[in-house]
Order: sequence, then structure tokens, then C-alpha cells
Amino acid sequence: MISPLGEWHLLAALRNGAAGYVSSLAEHYDLARAVRRVAAGAVYLSAPFSRVAVETWLRRSKDVEGDPLDTLTAREREVLGLVAEGYSNTQIAARLSISPRTAESHRANVMRKLRLSNLVELIRFALLRGILPIVDDACAECPSAPGPRPSRGRRRRDLEPA
Repeated sequence: MISPLGEWHLLAALRNGAAGYVSSLAEHYDLARAVRRVAAGAVYLSAPFSRVAVETWLRRSKDVEGDPLDTLTAREREVLGLVAEGYSNTQIAARLSISPRTAESHRANVMRKLRLSNLVELIRFALLRGILPIVDDACAECPSAPGPRPSRGRRRRDLEPA
């Protein structure tokens, strides 16, 4: 079975006119085979992609209106990425040299255009679409990076029954 991320990349490639698709997990000889088949006018999909599954996804995707990501402006895409990384409106504003109110407006537009109702849906969308990497070791400075947990102001004795 193809992961949602792999499915999306494959569909995007086929919608944009690709005649072949080789998975990054494929062997080196699969790439050569794909080039030969596509050059001969055939369609090539490497394992684990199956032609039947791809045709089903393509039919399903035609029932859906255009890609909602295409409706976002360049600035809204920037804001989408920053929100998904955990930045607040104030942090986004400082980073993009805009007012916090403008950052908030861009964020609201992103949510509306993508038909998302909360932050969890936005992060899931960003992960599935490759906007937010699943693992990012270089994100130590990200606001959502794990670190020491702040104290909640209660001590152990406050938690013990009297």
C-alpha cells in the first residue's frame, strides 16, 4: 500500500504530465527500465505503485475540484509553513516583517481556502503534502522543538493530600 504522502506525490506527477514515476526506494536498474519504457511511449510506475490503484486514485481525484493548495498566494504558503512549524502570529509577523494582524489574516485565509478547522488539521495537511518534513533534525531553533519543560509553579508537596 502507498502511504498518503507517496500517493500525493504520484498523483501530482501524473496530473502534471509525467509518463513515469520511480520511487526513491527503487533499485538503480528500475530507473533505467523506466527511461526505456517512457522513451518507447509507455507509462512506467515502479513498485509499490500498481496501475490499477493509480487509475482509481486518478478517477477519484478528478471528482474533486482543483488542488486547494493552488489557491494560496506565495505569502499564504509561507505562513502555512510557519504555522505548521509552530510559529505564533507574532513570531510570523516578526519573521516576515509584517504586522501581527496581517499574519493573522493570512493564517485565517489559509484555513479558509484549505477548508481546515483547527491547527491539528493544518499540521496533518502540511505533513501529507510535504510542506512540513516528518523528521527534521535541523530544527533545534524551531519554537516547537522539544526542550526542558517549564515548571507549572506547583511543587511535589502541593500535589500530596493533606
